[in-house]
Amino acid sequence: MLAMFDGLNRELCWPFTPYRWASILKRYWSKVQKTEACWIWTGERNRTQYGRFWLGMNRIAAHRFSYTMEKGSIPQGQEIDHLCRNHSCVNPNHLEAVDHRTNQMRGFTFTRRNALKTHCIHGHEFTQENTLSRGKNGGQRVGKRECLACIRLRNK
Repeated sequence: MLAMFDGLNRELCWPFTPYRWASILKRYWSKVQKTEACWIWTGERNRTQYGRFWLGMNRIAAHRFSYTMEKGSIPQGQEIDHLCRNHSCVNPNHLEAVDHRTNQMRGFTFTRRNALKTHCIHGHEFTQENTLSRGKNGGQRVGKRECLACIRLRNK
């Protein structure tokens, strides 16, 4: 009987008996509407439309539960990215564990929009010679970019 839980994350299964786990899965899947592409979470959602699900005394993200059931534990320091860009989707084929920066750069975020800018607000190109990058993280250029030409004009 316990063999059916071998592929599941042990941290999720641990406090529950097989009977209780079957009840949890039935309740979970009753809140999923499968379409041709996405599996839409129809239960409780937060303000950004991520599904939420009660597991024992803990409320967890529905997409993280789905990922963990299908693919195992989420690696340390990683988060789940929706490849379909639909926060309500719990289809494990649409979910991928990635680092925070990758997740930010794939979404429609301020981080991505600013990283894609090629010129400052005064029209100077962001080149390696003309850009001051504030903050560094493990060799990656992160943080605020400033135009050196604008800084020179401002300091005159």
